[in-house]
Amino acid sequence: MRDIFISHSSLDKSICESVCELFESYGFSCWVAYRPNNLPPGENYTNRIKTAIDSSKVFVLLVSRNSLSSEQIMQEVALANERQKYGLRIFSIIIDE
Repeated sequence: MRDIFISHSSLDKSICESVCELFESYGFSCWVAYRPNNLPPGENYTNRIKTAIDSSKVFVLLVSRNSLSSEQIMQEVALANERQKYGLRIFSIIIDE
């Protein structure tokens, strides 16, 4: 189980890395898609994402123009919304205008 699932556009990877490093410096564990162990090649992306969201305590959405135009991000948000009734907390961080 991870503390935090960070949803982000791959175009915002550098910002995501900084946010993840900050959370981890405070002792939280993070799940991010760019880590090879989290999303190995050949794995079913949707199933891995759902499992990761289901097993996280917090869902953090990095809001940007890139993420708002991503269908995959919208699917992740929908999965997170489903998990709210089971205690998942959802937070947004706006990273651009």
